[in-house]
Amino acid sequence: MNNSITPAHYQKTTMQNEIESWENQIDFIEKECAFYLKLISLPEMQFDKTPVLKQALQKISEANSELANRLLQNKNSLEGMIECDDLQCETYYLDQHKETQDKIAQHEKAYREAKSSILKEEERLLGVKNS
Repeated sequence: MNNSITPAHYQKTTMQNEIESWENQIDFIEKECAFYLKLISLPEMQFDKTPVLKQALQKISEANSELANRLLQNKNSLEGMIECDDLQCETYYLDQHKETQDKIAQHEKAYREAKSSILKEEERLLGVKNS
């Protein structure tokens, strides 16, 4: 039995590590979304944009679920990458990973924008001036 690490094994390990990192990011975003949904629902907060913010956070939460499922599928499919014997096969897995990477980046950007809106509303409520 050959125990040497092949480029495909190395690539698979690297991709698995990235997927685990993304799963942690998605989990953290979900926890923050739940917190912010509770926060903006508090009567004493009186957010002017509560319906819009709730909708944005709910949309992000839905996207989180979709991305979590996609990450699980990608992680499970990586075993097939080891069996690849040509460049076209490996390219399929790399393309799939890159597409997921792009979706995660878009998702994080949308989340940062929603979070920024919430923070601006909090500043307004607290009378804090941006410097």
